[in-house]
Amino acid sequence: MNQDSQTQERPAAPATPAAKAGGGTPPRRRPPAGRRGRLLPWLVLLVLAGTAAAAGWRGWQEVSRLEARLAQVEAGLEARSKALEQSLAGLRAETARQAREMEQRLAALEESLSALARRGGRHRAGWLLAEAEYFVRLAASRLALQRDPDTALAALAGADARLRETGDPALLPVRRALARDMAALRALPRVDLAGLSLELDALAAQVDRLPLATPDPASARARRPQEAAGAPAEGGGTGHWWDKARGVWTILRGLVVVRHHDRPIEPLLAPEQRVFLVSNIRLALEQARLALLRGEAPVYRGRLARAAALVRRYFDTRHAGVRALLERLDALAGTDIAPALPELTSLAALEQARRTRAGAGDTERAAP
Repeated sequence: MNQDSQTQERPAAPATPAAKAGGGTPPRRRPPAGRRGRLLPWLVLLVLAGTAAAAGWRGWQEVSRLEARLAQVEAGLEARSKALEQSLAGLRAETARQAREMEQRLAALEESLSALARRGGRHRAGWLLAEAEYFVRLAASRLALQRDPDTALAALAGADARLRETGDPALLPVRRALARDMAALRALPRVDLAGLSLELDALAAQVDRLPLATPDPASARARRPQEAAGAPAEGGGTGHWWDKARGVWTILRGLVVVRHHDRPIEPLLAPEQRVFLVSNIRLALEQARLALLRGEAPVYRGRLARAAALVRRYFDTRHAGVRALLERLDALAGTDIAPALPELTSLAALEQARRTRAGAGDTERAAP
């Protein structure tokens, strides 16, 4: 009765020419309800697939832009590294030149001492004084060029032994200056250059095993919840379209992983970019090691700060290994590798004593 009443209330459709020719209007066929139910999941799947494709396209464009920016940054870093290497090469050449000049001066001094020994072999006190001056100059050169207080201390002790052997009371002011210089050298803090260099080398080898701050795609796929496998079983095998739609939604939801971070997310690094990042950190640590051996404190601290900044930016600071590396880098940066060196006053006192003795000798030779 309800179908008859609905059929009577629906307005009659205009008759087609074929219907007029046949003398009647054939009834329209409505698509069965089961067919509409099967089309709806496919429509939902197509809409979701189009949305995912559009999101993927936008993400790919953003990744391409970030990769281009990273390439520019890498080029700038490489240029700065080359400039630093050139400056280090210039500093090495300048130090080698100064060392050669000092060696030439020492050779000339030794030659003058030999000549003095040949001319005045009878004056033992003068020879010992010349030896003491040689040792004091050697101490000053080792302290200034190589920052070696132990060798300088040994040279000053040798000079004091020569002056003590002369037994001349006029040389007591020189020995007093030597005692002050040796006390100042003993008070200098000793820097374990070999130990620090080995530690920097060990830290550089450790960088490659640290985890990055950005999520790893492989590990994200491994941690993805396996909800898609159990989705069809939730419908009890009835095959309704909403069960299929729920399964499709579960699969699509598993493709997206949402994480909350308290700092801006860095873009994912390609394997070759990770290699370049690790190489930059190792290069900074190697430059810090060279600056350590040369006693260049500003370069040493700057390279350690550069390495720590790269680690804090690109690596997971919640990891225990990353935190330990940053703590050691900060501790090494706070180490004073080039303490202030004292100025040796014994050299001036010794030169003054030598001039005084030379003046006294000239006076004695001029006397009748």
